[in-house]
Amino acid sequence: MSAARIALALSLALSAFSAQPALSFEFLKMPAPQCDSPNVLATLKERVDGRFRSVNKTKLYIRKVVNARTTHERPKDELHRVGRKFCHGVALMGGGAKHEKRDIWYTLSTPQDLAGIPGVAKVDFCISGLDVWRIYGKDCSTLRTTIGW
Repeated sequence: MSAARIALALSLALSAFSAQPALSFEFLKMPAPQCDSPNVLATLKERVDGRFRSVNKTKLYIRKVVNARTTHERPKDELHRVGRKFCHGVALMGGGAKHEKRDIWYTLSTPQDLAGIPGVAKVDFCISGLDVWRIYGKDCSTLRTTIGW
C-alpha cells in the first residue's frame, strides 16, 4: 500500500471517529446518595464518633439518626461545578447525662467527575448546639439554607 493510501485511510478513520460523540465517563456516574441511605447515616455516625468527639472534647455520640430527609437540592450545572443535597434529621445522642435529641444538618456533595471517587459523596455536617466555633454560622445556618451557596 502506498503512503498516500495509508494517509487517506487514516484521515477517513479519524474523521469517522471525530463524528462520534465525545468519549464520556457516564459509566462512572452513579446516582447521588439519598439523605436517609444507610451509607450516609453510617458516615455521619463515624465522623461524629471519631474526629468530632476528639476535637470538641465531648462524650456525646450518635446512637441513631431518624427522620432524615432532603430539604433542598442543587444539581450540578454550568454555574455550579458540584451538586449538593441539603439534608436534615434528628440525631439521637448518647453518652451525656441523659439521652438527647438534636437537629443535625448535613450536605451531600457529589464528586466532580474524575476529580472525585464515583458514587461517593462528601458529607459536611453540623449538630445544633455543638458547633462551638460556629464554623457553620449561628445554629448551623449555612447548612440549613435553601439558597445553596
